[in-house]
Amino acid sequence: MNSCALDIKVEEEGAAKGEVEEAVSEKEAPDKVHQEIKQEENAERKETEEAVKETKEKILTEVKGEKEAEEEKEAEKKEEVEKVKEEKSEEREEEIEEVKEEKIKEKEEEKVEVKEEVKSEEEKPKVVKEEAIIEEQEEEQQQEPEQEQEQEPEQEPEQEQEEDMGKCCSCIKTYDTLESEAEVPEEIKKEKDGNDFEEERAILMEYIVESEMVKSCCIVSFPSGQIRVNFPDEFVPNREGIQYVIEGFQGKPENLIEHGISLGCNLPNITPGSYDEGEALYSIDEATQIGCAVVKTNQCLLFVVFEGQLAPACRLASETGKLMKERGL
Repeated sequence: MNSCALDIKVEEEGAAKGEVEEAVSEKEAPDKVHQEIKQEENAERKETEEAVKETKEKILTEVKGEKEAEEEKEAEKKEEVEKVKEEKSEEREEEIEEVKEEKIKEKEEEKVEVKEEVKSEEEKPKVVKEEAIIEEQEEEQQQEPEQEQEQEPEQEPEQEQEEDMGKCCSCIKTYDTLESEAEVPEEIKKEKDGNDFEEERAILMEYIVESEMVKSCCIVSFPSGQIRVNFPDEFVPNREGIQYVIEGFQGKPENLIEHGISLGCNLPNITPGSYDEGEALYSIDEATQIGCAVVKTNQCLLFVVFEGQLAPACRLASETGKLMKERGL
């Protein structure tokens, strides 16, 4: 009996243990499932994170590539723009050089023309005189046979010859060849001492006459008042007006203050303005906007009559005066 009871107990205990183990296994089963699920989730997370990283890296590389490409394009554009600018600047420089060369050629041609005109003007009286001498000789040769035949009419051909000579020479009379200075009005008298003043003329033509604001100009000997060069030919300043300016530069401004710069030639009497003692005189008439700049050089006074712009005209006259000083004029 006892042994049977023991066996029953053992069986009961074994059954109880089996139930416990089954219960434990049942409890452990969900935990394993959870762990497996967690592991799977973690693996998926890692995969997604890695995928995200890869996509980010790809996007970054693509963005960087696009930026680099854009930067390269911008650099290429800048290079093209710079090349175009350089080409344009080179073209402009070439155009400027061409314009300068053309201006230089034009100035040289003008100088040559002026020299040729001066030479032609100087040669004209010589040619006319030579023609007159030839005519005179021909008339003398014609008179010789008549003198042998008749002595009384000897004076008649001589008188005719003098009349012909007078007609011939009258066409070349200038202020330098007139018999008396009284025949020339004082205000348009122009003295000369054998110097043709080519250098002064070239300076006026090259630096003064080309300016649009300049109306007229001249170079006068200081202190004699002799007109060396004038432009245009009609511009021959009043001798008294020149003398007043000369006196002003000599420290005697009374007449200049009283009469102003009075050059005649249909110009207004311009009240003296700023005065650089012993160097220059600048003035402008406010009513007509006509002004006059007078610059003293080593031997001369440079008169520049302009219209409108005081500062640039005075600067032009001053720079030209400096150039004349450098050349010893």
